[in-house]
Amino acid sequence: MRKVTPMEAESFDWFVGRSAFKLPGLFVPRFWKPTLIQASTSEPAVLNAVLALSTIHKSETIDDRYTNRHMLANLGQFMLLHYGKAMKQLQPDISTSDQSTIRVTIISCVVFVYIEFLRGRIQAGLTHLHYGLKLIQELPSPNHDSRLIDADHDVPLLDWAIEPLLRLYLQAMLLGQLSEPLHPAYSGVAYIDLPTAFASPLQSRCYLDLLLARVLYLFNSPPLNNPPQPLTKTVRHYSEAQRIQLQLRIWLSASNATMANVGKRATLRDRITYTSQLNFCAMATIMAAYLTRPSEMTYDAYTPGFLAMLERSIGLYKMSHVPGLKSAVLGIKAEFKSEPVIDIGWLPGLYFIAVRCRVPRIRHHAIALIRSSVHKEGMWHAELTACIAAEVARVEEIVFYSHVKLQSDFELTDLPDIGELREPTLPEWCRIQDLRVRLPGDPTGSATLTYRRNMSEHGALVVEHRVYDLRGKQWTTGLD
Repeated sequence: MRKVTPMEAESFDWFVGRSAFKLPGLFVPRFWKPTLIQASTSEPAVLNAVLALSTIHKSETIDDRYTNRHMLANLGQFMLLHYGKAMKQLQPDISTSDQSTIRVTIISCVVFVYIEFLRGRIQAGLTHLHYGLKLIQELPSPNHDSRLIDADHDVPLLDWAIEPLLRLYLQAMLLGQLSEPLHPAYSGVAYIDLPTAFASPLQSRCYLDLLLARVLYLFNSPPLNNPPQPLTKTVRHYSEAQRIQLQLRIWLSASNATMANVGKRATLRDRITYTSQLNFCAMATIMAAYLTRPSEMTYDAYTPGFLAMLERSIGLYKMSHVPGLKSAVLGIKAEFKSEPVIDIGWLPGLYFIAVRCRVPRIRHHAIALIRSSVHKEGMWHAELTACIAAEVARVEEIVFYSHVKLQSDFELTDLPDIGELREPTLPEWCRIQDLRVRLPGDPTGSATLTYRRNMSEHGALVVEHRVYDLRGKQWTTGLD
């Protein structure tokens, strides 16, 4: 490796001392330490990618009220220089089938996704993610008869490759940004024996992530306006959804047993992790139930589940005000600026409540909690997530609840009581179907919602588009 410059050394030290701990969120997976750091010391492309990531992270966290523009411009130029170098250094090796070269390319590709998500260039990040998922196909598959999770080491086999890509895959699928399934070798978790208790929170999360990935693939297909699916495929999806529901129940039992074993030794961080996982499990369970009864009215049967998710989210909100953990949940670093994380936290669960639960008091409380956040969770930006969720609620409720005053003066920490949940049920014709979101290509671009809905109680389904301009902060009706 060449000798680094003083600015490069400073940037790398920032990465090791801060980025590698702050960006991952509550968990610091082995991809960050030691995989990424070790690769940085031997692979020029990875080093340059890490320097670019470290620099953009630093620029996101400094108080630009007291930083001159020249310094910020220098950081931007430094980031672009090393980002460009990293991509150029990978070019000669892109077509190779050598396993070690594929490893380096995947590691670099993951860092490229992180860089673009932090820059707000979501579509560019998704392009890198597509390529990373494609590269996974080039890796040797684990034995289908063996456990995908190593019980002795608490981590997935081939964790250096699949773990970060799996988490990015979940981010994208939770907003419907991808259409391809995860590598078949890893979607088989629906058919393996789960343990009766987990060795660690990381092992628990790995199993849940793989189950959630499969549910999301089934949930997000077929795309809007596709022709009806063949009966054999529908039956297969129904059968798999039922199997995943069973696996989720087993996972929940094992997770509860794990926390019971930990008992009073559980730290506040353990409780936050456990609570977050319960919300993702609940979300996956409701999605799987929808797959067995694909109707927007199906969600009404899971109002208790949505309410439980909201209660846990309120608990996370309360826990977030404990010193040292506020940034892990809400992303608040100081009064002036938020500090981003690259992994998903509580935003996807709140968004799911807001767009799928049609009880006004519950869904609007979820939107209010999203608005209490000021941070980024990878491709999930709190402000934009709140705007999208609020627009979905507005479109659905504007006609039916036009003569009803919906409560909006609740406290964020107060769970709704029974009386607040008794609004008339939103009829099926008011509910949008096949919601699709296209995120902006850059921080000043636009987000587009595409969905189907009935224009009146007896009207035909029509496709509508709503476009949100990030610069002007307003919604307009899009064109076909």
